[in-house]
Amino acid sequence: MQAIDRQLQRYGCQMDVSFGPFSSPFPAREYGGCILFAGTRKDARIMAGVPTVWLNPAEDVDAYSVYPDDQYAASTAVALCTLAAIDKIAYVDISTTHRSGRIRRETLREESLRQHLEIVSIVRMEEVDASLLRHWCEIGVQAVLCYHGIAGIRVLSACQEAGLTAGKNIRILSLAGAGNVPVTPALSAFLIPYEELGIHAVDMLMDRIRGIHEPISAHRALPPVLQLRETF
Repeated sequence: MQAIDRQLQRYGCQMDVSFGPFSSPFPAREYGGCILFAGTRKDARIMAGVPTVWLNPAEDVDAYSVYPDDQYAASTAVALCTLAAIDKIAYVDISTTHRSGRIRRETLREESLRQHLEIVSIVRMEEVDASLLRHWCEIGVQAVLCYHGIAGIRVLSACQEAGLTAGKNIRILSLAGAGNVPVTPALSAFLIPYEELGIHAVDMLMDRIRGIHEPISAHRALPPVLQLRETF
């Protein structure tokens, strides 16, 4: 959010922060444009007529958007596993409450992993506990890849409860965020480039407000930054 505010100031604009759910219709006359974080198709209908850029949308939308490159994270994770001679993994997905809102780029990420690695188990975050970690080790799972850093922290905690050493008995890698969370051992993760996402979102919004519509720039996927630490 700070990156968005700084970039808007460079354009001589001010930022007003609002938290959903939004009223319908959105008060378009009060704002020149909108950057919508983690929006849905319902939000798209509400924002009709307002120049809008979607920042990391929560659902697939046919709209101007900026988001982390999930495919890059998946292909890099596959390369890491190959270098470490890992071919059998477990995958920790998002919680049940969010699964209905899956978006295509997340599905493609899982498909990419499945093409190159044997995924012996896919579980929801709330299913992870010490007994599951011990079971995975017993059946030869070498690494756990996590949908998000929150899931990675959950796996790390369960690993410690099971008396296992992350990075030695089993490796843990978050595919999206939480690498900077102060946990021990430090979590290996792909860091979401929030600063760059915010800057690109503002630039795209300014183009839309000015009437510049370039199809080639309608969607921008920015690669996350790999931070290899103690758990992998």
